[in-house]
Amino acid sequence: MITWDDMEESEPQEDADADMRLMAQSDDEEEVIIYKTDSLYKDLESKIDSLLYDSNFLTNRCHSLIKELSEIKEEKETLQNKYDESRKTIQILQDSHFEMSEKQRELNRKQKGILFVPSEIQKENILLKKEVVSLKNDLTCFIKSI
Repeated sequence: MITWDDMEESEPQEDADADMRLMAQSDDEEEVIIYKTDSLYKDLESKIDSLLYDSNFLTNRCHSLIKELSEIKEEKETLQNKYDESRKTIQILQDSHFEMSEKQRELNRKQKGILFVPSEIQKENILLKKEVVSLKNDLTCFIKSI
C-alpha cells in the first residue's frame, strides 16, 4: 500500500504509476485499485474539484466577512465616541439651563418684591396720576355745565 510519505519521496516512474491508480481500503481490508479511466475516479475527481471550489469560495467569503466585521466595529466605535460626546454636551446644556432657571426665579422674586413695595417716587407718581384724572373729570363736568 502507498502512503503519502511514500508518494512524496517517490521517483518519476513511481509518480507515473501513482497517477494511474488510486488505492483505498474497504471495510473488509481489501485493496481497491481505481484507474483514471474508471467512472468512480472521475466522479471522485469531480467531487474533490467541487469541494475545492466550495472551499475557496467559503474562504474568500470568510475573509470578506472578517473585513466587513472590522469595518463595522470601527464604525461602531466612532459612533460610540460621538454618542458619548453628545451625552456630555447634553448634560452641560441641561446643567446650564437649570442654573439659568434658578437665576431667573431669583430675579423674578426680587422684581416682585420691588414692585410690591413702591418707592417714594412711584408713590408720588401714582398720586399725581390720580389728581390729573380727578382734575380732568372736574374739568369735563365744568365744561358740560357751561
